[in-house]
Amino acid sequence: MLKGKRDAVPAFRLVSVDTAWPRRRLDAVIVGRERELRLLADAWERVRTERSCHLFTVMGAAGVGKSRLVVELLGSLTGARVLRGRCLPYGEGITYWPVVEVLKQLTDLDAFELDPRARSALRSVLGDDEVSASTDEIAWAVRKALEAAAATEPLVCVFDDVHWGEQTFLDLVEHVADLSRDAPILLLCMARPELLDRKPGWAGGKLNATTVLLEPLSAAETDALIDGLLGGADVDGALRERIRERAEGNPLFVEEMLGMLRGAANEHVDVPPTIQALLAARIDQLDPAERGVLERGSGDRPIPFVGIVRATSLAMLGRFEEARACSEDERRRYEELGDRVHYALALCNRGLLERLAGEWEAAHAFLENGCDLLDAMGEQGFLSTFVIFRGQAAYELGDLDEASACALKGRSIGAADDIVTQMLWGQVHGKVLARRGEHDEAIRLAREAVRLGEPTDSLEPRADAHCDLAEVLELAGRPAEAAGELARALELYERKGIVVSAARVRERLADLGAGAA
Repeated sequence: MLKGKRDAVPAFRLVSVDTAWPRRRLDAVIVGRERELRLLADAWERVRTERSCHLFTVMGAAGVGKSRLVVELLGSLTGARVLRGRCLPYGEGITYWPVVEVLKQLTDLDAFELDPRARSALRSVLGDDEVSASTDEIAWAVRKALEAAAATEPLVCVFDDVHWGEQTFLDLVEHVADLSRDAPILLLCMARPELLDRKPGWAGGKLNATTVLLEPLSAAETDALIDGLLGGADVDGALRERIRERAEGNPLFVEEMLGMLRGAANEHVDVPPTIQALLAARIDQLDPAERGVLERGSGDRPIPFVGIVRATSLAMLGRFEEARACSEDERRRYEELGDRVHYALALCNRGLLERLAGEWEAAHAFLENGCDLLDAMGEQGFLSTFVIFRGQAAYELGDLDEASACALKGRSIGAADDIVTQMLWGQVHGKVLARRGEHDEAIRLAREAVRLGEPTDSLEPRADAHCDLAEVLELAGRPAEAAGELARALELYERKGIVVSAARVRERLADLGAGAA
């Protein structure tokens, strides 16, 4: 049973995963960016030879080719250390998110010779120490860490989506650019033009700063891109002209429109007039089985998540790195298309992927950001289930208050006949009560969640419910009953083909057996 569907929907066992699905073409020939690439290469050469810091900002509209330009540069570098961070659009405590991502990639950070005050400030921003630090102290400490990292090899710090960066983060980047000395550091930022609305003076007046604006491709450049993406395949002149006209020089839109040519004769391709129409057309081209998988959502509103389906399938088999890359491609695609609803859903689905991996901090962060976006847009139908999953992640991280609040919120905004939401509420709230010692009510709620799932063919939610009931029973001091529920969950996970969940249940059964012995 699927949310928003009155009748049962057929389900099929996963037997294999196609990992060769088409991802964003960042390996195609770069077109119309020769001047910008030369400027970027020159900036890197100055950084490397003069051991200086340079702030280089690549600015442009969504889909215009910022990432492609950066990939081209990074692919040409040798002997450089590359660190990456991304600004997030919504969420609490995200001011230093891109900085934290960069610092966590410095696996040798503990070996750097840093002032004790700098180490304290870094621990503060990483959340490893309760000692607080001012924004100035943190900026100074981050600069010292980057300088130490660049002491042995040139450093490239790539910051993406900088237009979403908070003022404190933007000030920190400029602080590093202004004050770094004798350290080869390229601060490579990608942003949309709205960055200048938030910080009009960005990089202004700096001799060691460059900003380039990527303009739409010309008609001739668009033709060259079409030829490069088609790899020698022919396309008739009328269709080429329609693609060129509708794409308006945007490389991503050209790529998406060319994606419609796959399996279709030229004369049968109708180029959509808008990006929303393009998304709908791409969905219609899916085969019926795959399109049916994607039709999950509120009412008849589909979610065109080809990448998410494949990412989830990979995660079920324990291939998490491939799954994350697949999920990230999907999130980025919707970001570049400006589709905020599906972008938020991609964040939430990434959270579910991390949940399957047992990475609860990451799961909570993605679900929190995705839920905040959905809430701000009034997408209550989607929010009801995802906010409870956020509560589950909070529970695993030990925040019982947030877990309970999220579960109750999901139940209050979910439909009364939404079985999955009602199950999830009972599972999460039941575990919270069990942790608080209210075992009888906890067991009642967890058993009710199992009962609600029994009439459905949804094997994974049913298996999850048995697992959660087992945890509640174990907390109540009833290990034998807990083992029985885990055995039922294991059977369902194996029938569904969820390898990683089945393996975890076997470990729990072994632990229970060892405890009983």
